[in-house]
Amino acid sequence: SRDEQSPISERHEPSEMTAAQSQGATVYVRNLNERVKLDAMKAALRTAFAPFGEVVDVNMRTAFRMRGQAFVSLESVEAAVKAVATMAGFELFGKFMDVTLARERSDTLTKADGTFIPRERRREEALAAEEAVKEEEAAAAPTEAAAEPMEVASS
Repeated sequence: SRDEQSPISERHEPSEMTAAQSQGATVYVRNLNERVKLDAMKAALRTAFAPFGEVVDVNMRTAFRMRGQAFVSLESVEAAVKAVATMAGFELFGKFMDVTLARERSDTLTKADGTFIPRERRREEALAAEEAVKEEEAAAAPTEAAAEPMEVASS
């Protein structure tokens, strides 16, 4: 599930959070009205999320598959958790928002605290880790031929 993959989730106690996680969190918002101009939507999202804490950044893209979605970076995990709990289903420009914690912290937050890793490198590291797991599983599992006794043909 998405929550299990998320480095930040509502299940974490504040004492379990790393220093980087306590410095901010990103909220993923979807089902936004695509007909509203980008600048107007960003301003509306900043205003809507401001009561929960400082809005560090609002990131929206114009690519077709990313329309109607935004990433709102807040100053703290607590602010993000409150925002998710309160803003889910909030109506903005005639559409009800779907709000969850993002799987990863935004680049804006990671650059600010020095933990930024470029996307290409993150992808390479994930693929390398996945390959290492497959190799370990292959080495640990006995081969089919070794697991079953060979049949001897009788003449």
